[in-house]
Amino acid sequence: MQHSQFCPQDIEILVTTYNRAAYLKAALTSIVNQTIKGIPITVLDNASTDNTQAIVESFGHHKVIYSRARENGGGIANAKRGQALAHARYVMLLHDDDILHPQFLERVLQCLNYFSDVALIASRFTRFWSRPDELSVYPEFYKPSKNLRQRYFFFQNDPSSFAAGLLWPKSQSCVSGMVVRNDLFKTVDLDALSYDYGKNMDWPYMIGLSSMGNAIVVEDPSSLFYRIHEGQDSLCDNTGVTADQFLRWGKLFYRKLIESANTSRYRGLFDRKIVDLLSYNYRMFLASSHRNAHPLHEYLEQLHHEGFLTREALVYSQRKQNLINRIRSLRIRFSNRINLSTMLVDLSR
Repeated sequence: MQHSQFCPQDIEILVTTYNRAAYLKAALTSIVNQTIKGIPITVLDNASTDNTQAIVESFGHHKVIYSRARENGGGIANAKRGQALAHARYVMLLHDDDILHPQFLERVLQCLNYFSDVALIASRFTRFWSRPDELSVYPEFYKPSKNLRQRYFFFQNDPSSFAAGLLWPKSQSCVSGMVVRNDLFKTVDLDALSYDYGKNMDWPYMIGLSSMGNAIVVEDPSSLFYRIHEGQDSLCDNTGVTADQFLRWGKLFYRKLIESANTSRYRGLFDRKIVDLLSYNYRMFLASSHRNAHPLHEYLEQLHHEGFLTREALVYSQRKQNLINRIRSLRIRFSNRINLSTMLVDLSR
């Protein structure tokens, strides 16, 4: 591998935020606690009405830059401000509610100085649920003494293999905390991605970047802690994806997986993986109006008729749904028995 000379100042962190001052404090704390110092940090405030500015100013001795929008133009508009402001050779866009492992940027710098022609460095991640009153910097199960493993998935200018990696839990990654070469970051059409995929644009964005150079995924899931909470945009039905965006997302993965000999030979396996992810996206991200209009199997049938999904994958989906329905039925029956027993006990008192 070719060695390049990169220093901490070559990696810039842009933190997007709106009315999450408490979570923002935890995110910034995880940045300034990195084992490497001197990384430029800018907070992109989308016209918050809470004490966001005061939180940022409390990190003044770390030279954190505060950039406030005149009005809230939405998440895409805030990210586009980041495209205009970014100046370092590589840029990270971090969500205000996520947390970095203290050694993550050290591992990023190690990759930049080992691998050549790096377009992006993403990481595996660990999800954790957080209530508004739980604002500790790290989740309870996090061990501060744990070192990040120096193991990386390397995709050599191969978007098909990278797309396949996103389907596999051991190499699955997310866009928050992803480090991108700045010249590529500035050319990405975020409006077009948002129009095509809605809030499911993360993986299409990453796949597109992986065709412009080498892609790295930090293997250790402790690299980034992905906070799940009630105020999360991805859980908000008002911003749910449309049926067209949902189907377009599935078609993108099929195209990428069948266009490469390395991945097309595993078509049956990836079919099942994509069905699983489509099922998850259907439940989590599809707007309720579209879920109520059409059950999942109708969307899968449409993908099959258009040549994107095999008949075997449809059979797999139906069998899996039947199993889920049986488990739900057993749970309800068991729950009713528990309630009945409780009622009998209560009535006998």
